Amino acid sequence: MRVKTEALVNLGRWDESLQTMGKVIEINPRNYDVIGRKGELLDMMGRFNESLQAFNQAIELIPASDTSKLAETWLLKGDVLNKTGSHEEALQAYDKAIEVNPIFGDAWRGRGEALKALGKVYDASMSFYMAQKLGYEEE
Repeated sequence: MRVKTEALVNLGRWDESLQTMGKVIEINPRNYDVIGRKGELLDMMGRFNESLQAFNQAIELIPASDTSKLAETWLLKGDVLNKTGSHEEALQAYDKAIEVNPIFGDAWRGRGEALKALGKVYDASMSFYMAQKLGYEEE
């Protein structure tokens, strides 16, 4: 099923992919991988509120032992919050990602973006510095 949903996403058939993800989630409502991917797709579609709901649901389901997935999902939530202008909430999400994985360069970068948007230039520059030191590179 995952291969099918990814193929549909790659073909730009996002609505069909969402339907397929919905079926997977119906069968296994605790499948945090698919719920998180659904959040990413909803973000790509500009459906930010639904995206945030999916990320929140995934965060609740991800085992604390899966620190990589948990940190990544907090990061993605922060990115959506930043896009919507909710910079304080985004900062909190990035801080959660860093709490789970202190050496996650992408989370430090996101933290810097949120701080910059909040006008906290010095703190932002320190976060960008940390991101760089941890190997974050602009794409």
